[in-house]
Amino acid sequence: MQLNNNSFLITSKMFENENLVMWGTGCKQIGTNVEIQFWQLKEEPKYPGYFYICNTKYDGYRIANLEQGIRCENKPDNESQMFKFEEVGDSLYRICNYKKQEAKLTKWGKENDELGFSDGTGDDNQSWKLVPRFKAYVTTVMIWSYDNRQGSESFSTEISVTTGLKFTSSSTTPITIGLQQSLMASVCSAAVDEESKVEINDEIQYSLSQSTEEDWSRTSAIEYTVPAGKNFCVKQLTCNFNSVLRSDTCVLKCKSIIKETKGTMKTTCKL
Repeated sequence: MQLNNNSFLITSKMFENENLVMWGTGCKQIGTNVEIQFWQLKEEPKYPGYFYICNTKYDGYRIANLEQGIRCENKPDNESQMFKFEEVGDSLYRICNYKKQEAKLTKWGKENDELGFSDGTGDDNQSWKLVPRFKAYVTTVMIWSYDNRQGSESFSTEISVTTGLKFTSSSTTPITIGLQQSLMASVCSAAVDEESKVEINDEIQYSLSQSTEEDWSRTSAIEYTVPAGKNFCVKQLTCNFNSVLRSDTCVLKCKSIIKETKGTMKTTCKL
């Protein structure tokens, strides 16, 4: 699983549904509860394998292990804010501090604030499940087809084609901190060929570069001409992004691609 630049829900193994969250920007306003809140991991280039744990709700805030205990800071990066993730099972990790390497993130009770760092041999209260913000499902979709193999003349028509990124919920504004990196991390974790990854990445970049969310997805009328004697289809590389946060669920549609043949057209319309 890709850690760097990806965003995760960080959940206690021992205490079900207790997620790592901030409930404000005060340095002590960190603990656990049932809220779904994502954390982006950013690897420190000078210390490969160590990451800053950055909150995506409160921009600029990172977890730190200080003398006073666990804190959230928006100060410059330092060694107390760097952590190594030691895998101990299926998506389960111990989160170990760089400055105090025996110190592991620990949830020692059900209460929200019963959270901190402690030494130990790695009990369940020091195990955390990383749930990626997105899981990607990539497929090729046929959006229009026309069989003109028996025709003696070409045939033209206009259809609407949608490209770009569209969130299924219009009632909430998506969290944009770490969004692009999280989307691509999920694509890289899926069974996708390199050419498709490049196409998806380009479309994500272009969509998110638009000034407003309404412009992330675009629909236009395109005229297609089917030559005589040809079986013709228009396909689209499509990626569905599912998330544990329902309002995060979205779909990405890339540029349409034409295929024509004198033979039978496969339903999947693969090139």
